[in-house]
Amino acid sequence: METGSFHISSILLTNLDNAMQSCFANGIGRDAGENIVVLEANEDTTSFYCEGGSVILIILKRLGLFGEHNRVDRDKYIKVHLENLEDPEMNNDYRIETFTNRYISVPYDYYSITHYAKNANAKEGTIVIETLDPAFQNIIGQNTDQPTARDYEKIKVLYQCIQP
Repeated sequence: METGSFHISSILLTNLDNAMQSCFANGIGRDAGENIVVLEANEDTTSFYCEGGSVILIILKRLGLFGEHNRVDRDKYIKVHLENLEDPEMNNDYRIETFTNRYISVPYDYYSITHYAKNANAKEGTIVIETLDPAFQNIIGQNTDQPTARDYEKIKVLYQCIQP
């Protein structure tokens, strides 16, 4: 890939019969072969199951961003309470991802659109993510509308638009 540029070879828009009524990407980051992003419309096709910030979040994941709470340096900023998960099988959503080393030069972002809320997937009355700085406890997971400057900076680092 040429430094400082981003190329998309093709985009195929199609109607997927019998698609799940949801929105998702078939992975995180670019893979060889097809890279699928599903943004499923309701039957009347006037609205989407996945709207606004959710669409942006799914595209950012497909571009290679993990949740901010998955960073390798997260233990400096948050404590994850897996014992408070409503469904223990959700623990994969909270694992540390070594791929995040690629953009570790970008400071931790409590405001990131990719950051889970304190009580995401939590048993009632508990929290799963505790910020070590209490000032950010009610900030995490509240940005559901747009990426932050640091989210964009991480994408630029991943695609070598800027040096880490």
